[in-house]
Amino acid sequence: MARRKKRRRGSSPLAPIAAVLGIGLVAAAMAGTYYFAYRDTQKPAVSEIDLCPVDGHEPHLAILVDTTDPMTLTQLELARQHIEDKIDDAAIETRISFATVDPDGSIRQDNFFSMCKPETGADVSILTQNPRLVEERFQSEFAEPIHAALDQLLRVPEASSSPIMEATQELAARIPGFAVSDAPRELLIMSDLVQHSEVFSFIRGDDWQSFVKSGGPTRFGSAYKGATVSVLRVPRMPDRAAAIDDFWVRYFDAQGFDRVRVTQLGDL
Repeated sequence: MARRKKRRRGSSPLAPIAAVLGIGLVAAAMAGTYYFAYRDTQKPAVSEIDLCPVDGHEPHLAILVDTTDPMTLTQLELARQHIEDKIDDAAIETRISFATVDPDGSIRQDNFFSMCKPETGADVSILTQNPRLVEERFQSEFAEPIHAALDQLLRVPEASSSPIMEATQELAARIPGFAVSDAPRELLIMSDLVQHSEVFSFIRGDDWQSFVKSGGPTRFGSAYKGATVSVLRVPRMPDRAAAIDDFWVRYFDAQGFDRVRVTQLGDL
């Protein structure tokens, strides 16, 4: 019997497709690596002192904490949660600044803090950076100092007066580039809004009309024009609530704020 000839195996019809797909995947990987490398080279140079872009074009979140009057532990904890959420939600490179309301200039100086939010390990590509090292730097150079500064702010003792307006303006002046920035800006105030200083005092019975008569609005600047203001409000002096609300609505409008948000920190 004649032996059958073995049929020569031909190449699979899918081989060319697999080859093309393989080349495509390699090209895509190379393109991805190039993209992330290029993106990293386009990031602005950052200051080693405050982690902010040296070109000064960063968004701002300015936080003013008023502990001049008593607060319950519940209100303090709620305030902490709201502030930490704001910081967590802030974009990378946002300058986070803290200040306190206190009549003592040295206390205000000691509690001023300003630093930009850097990338976390989750924000970088494993192709060009080490996420673990980036996360360690985020924790040690930003998260830990921020939490320590907030802890210190919330422990500032009560005071004999509450110069909220004055502290608001001083904060804008202290933050590098804040008053002239065209980047997004937000002022977050944690306070009962019961202004009490030589210039104006709800305790003495002042209101917007008396403030206008004293020439107060003539001293306004434009540092907050176009910014957003968010208030974490501690309820106090219900008998004067209408006058307090009327004053601050007019004050924020005169300062040029675009938007006003209010959240009440209740404890009952």
